[in-house]
This record gives sequence, structure tokens and C-alpha cells, in this order.
Amino acid sequence: MAHVLVEVRAGVAEVTLDRPEKRNALHWPMVRDLRAALAHLAADDAVRVVLVRGAGDLAFSAGADYRAMAGASPEEQEAYTEDFARAAFDLAQLPQPTVGAVAGYAYGGGAELAAALDIRVGAPTTRFRFPGAVFGRITGTQRLPQIVGVARAKELIFTGRVVAADEAERMGLLNRVVPLGRLLGEARALAEAIAANQPLSLRLSKAIVNETFGAPPAEAFERELAAERACIASPELRAAFSAAFERQLRQPGG
Repeated sequence: MAHVLVEVRAGVAEVTLDRPEKRNALHWPMVRDLRAALAHLAADDAVRVVLVRGAGDLAFSAGADYRAMAGASPEEQEAYTEDFARAAFDLAQLPQPTVGAVAGYAYGGGAELAAALDIRVGAPTTRFRFPGAVFGRITGTQRLPQIVGVARAKELIFTGRVVAADEAERMGLLNRVVPLGRLLGEARALAEAIAANQPLSLRLSKAIVNETFGAPPAEAFERELAAERACIASPELRAAFSAAFERQLRQPGG
């Protein structure tokens, strides 16, 4: 894939949006490459965590490449918009936990992709913007309210204003902010720490959080119980639980 790089190390798949000369703007070939990469990763049981970043330090992704779409017909614009929306949906629906190293601009489609990730690590240079209303498009309506709350999401969507790193961290758009020089290392360390845990537990935990957000408490409770039964029925998880229990007993005061 020419515009999306994928490298897998020790259970962590690192996905790089690779158009640094265009601030990783999302033209159609990149969107198609991203969808292909995500489909492959979703089916790969050896991948425990997916880390997404942009090439370089200037931008995670500056959003849609409108210059590349100049002269496109309404039908082509509609097809591109649907392809991108499905890419963001596919990213959000990955069964593995996802981590983002969000440096620089995350605007428009870039902000949508960042919001589709489970965890986002940023730097002081990180900037978010959901400018759909400014350009006569729609951005941020699906995942942003779950992250920052409905009222705050409406403000960001209606105004299209820029959100700096410190404010993004306060509202939950960023889980943490670290110096730019440490950003990728911190995101990788976080992904590796998650990957060290049990993959079935990780996948089920993610699915439960996603599926029961806002659900009636009784429904969420039953969904969690069903997942616990699946864990107990797994020979691998039973062995892992026994090993962890034995380690705890060997510790002083265990």
C-alpha cells in the first residue's frame, strides 16, 4: 500500500498515514489503502493492539485533500465521502484496542479518525478541529459526543473552532499530553503494555464498553456476565488466571 504503512512487532500493528508532504491529507488512494489495511488487521488474531499515527511531526492528518478532489463530479465526491466514512467506522469497529499518537494537526477527517481510536496520546502541538459546518459538510456527530459529552460536542461541531492540546486533554479528546519528542515512544509503550494482556479479555472488554454505552443497566450487566462466562470457558484464560494467581501467592504478603 503506497500511502498507508503497516508494521507489526510483538503483537502491535503500527499503522502510519504516509503523506507527510501533504500533512497526511486524506486523498482517495490513501482512504482505500486505509480500508484495506484495517480489513486485514481485523482478521489477524496475532495482532493484539493497533497503533495509528501520521508520518512526521506536523500532522496526524490535516483532513480531506480537497485539492485532489478539485474537478470531481458530485457522484465522485459522494463516493469518496462514503469511502472515508466507512474507513472511520472500520477503525472504530476494530476488535483490537487502538492507540493514537496524535502529533500536530488532526483536522476534519483527521479528527474523525483520531476520535475513532480508543486512546489518544498527544503533544503540546496537537490541534483538533471538526470544521464540517464551515465547509458545508458533516463531521464529529457519531463519536465526538461519546468522548466529550453532547453539549461540548455540539459546540465544537457548530463552531468548527480549533481545540489546543491542553483543552483537548481536559475534555477527554486526549488521554495524555507528553513532549513531542517522547510522543511516539509513549504511545508505543502504552500499546505494548496493553498487548501484554490477554487478547480475548481485551477484545471482549472493548466490545462490552462499545456495545453497552448508554444501554439500560440490566442489559449491560447481562452482556458483561456473558463475556465473563466466555473467559471462564477459555482454556488459555484459565491457565493465565491460574499463573497470575500463583505469582500473587508467591509475593510477600500475597
